[in-house]
Amino acid sequence: MAKKKSAAQHVDAPEAAPPRVKVDAENPKLSKAMLERLLWLNMQRRTLESETRKLRTEEDQLRDVAFAWLEERGVKSVKKFGIRVGQKIGRAYVAWQKAFIAECGSEAADKLAASAPKSVSLEIVREA
Repeated sequence: MAKKKSAAQHVDAPEAAPPRVKVDAENPKLSKAMLERLLWLNMQRRTLESETRKLRTEEDQLRDVAFAWLEERGVKSVKKFGIRVGQKIGRAYVAWQKAFIAECGSEAADKLAASAPKSVSLEIVREA
């Protein structure tokens, strides 16, 4: 008697993609080929989502290290090993800024925007 494969074993085994199936929306039928393709696509999507989560976690960890290094030295940007890493400060925009300008004038709105928190992202570029 053959043992059944667990779902985890099935996902890890590289498997050729089932052929694409033509779907007729006006006359839907559940064929074996369609269900196999649907199962394969679902497993591929789950695998990709899992890998994406792993990549994001690693990227976030490395990004935190880079931010900490820049802040520790008090610099906004640095070039090391041919790669420029820098903090990119976004423009603060208060959602109700236009209405505020109409009510209180542009000077008050500018002061408010200057005090609003700005987004900071990490810019990474390979330079020659």
